[in-house]
Amino acid sequence: MEGVITALLGNALTLGVVLAVFKWWGAAALESHKSQLQAFNDSSLERLRAEMKIAGERSGRFDERRFQAVSEVYGAGADAIDAVERMARIMRLSGSSSFDDDRREAVDAYNLFRTTVQKNRLWLGKDLASDADALRNCLHDIWAQFAFPSHDNLGQPESWQTVHDLVTNKLPPLRSAFEDRAEGMFTMPRPDS
Repeated sequence: MEGVITALLGNALTLGVVLAVFKWWGAAALESHKSQLQAFNDSSLERLRAEMKIAGERSGRFDERRFQAVSEVYGAGADAIDAVERMARIMRLSGSSSFDDDRREAVDAYNLFRTTVQKNRLWLGKDLASDADALRNCLHDIWAQFAFPSHDNLGQPESWQTVHDLVTNKLPPLRSAFEDRAEGMFTMPRPDS
């Protein structure tokens, strides 16, 4: 019986040593695995921070380019509206610019607005581009009354009435929609603020 007890104690002692070794080895393996995960997480976090910084810089450049495009189109649109309205004045005061000068200025301003919209269309967004196109079409319709009058003499009431209707009824809501949308794009909140 003593042999059985000694064998059992020997086996228990061996089993205890083996369990202690496994426990020590498991703890070491667990610590090793934890440190590997921590290193991986740290490197992933640094990589994500770097990617976010790059994305933020790109977003900032995108916002700056869009702001520049909207401001160019806004300025060209305001100049074209003012020039076409000056051209369409029925009454001219003495000493004011001539009709031919106003017409040339309106054509130049309209062409600048048209090319500015085309050049910056990608940056305007769908709604502002649509408003700019509607405004451009209205300005063209007003200018066309002067460029291609239906009568030999532009001063005839039919032509002036059409111009007056376009300038007083059609142009103001288009101008307002265009300006409101452009101004709204200037005041859009930035994601980092």
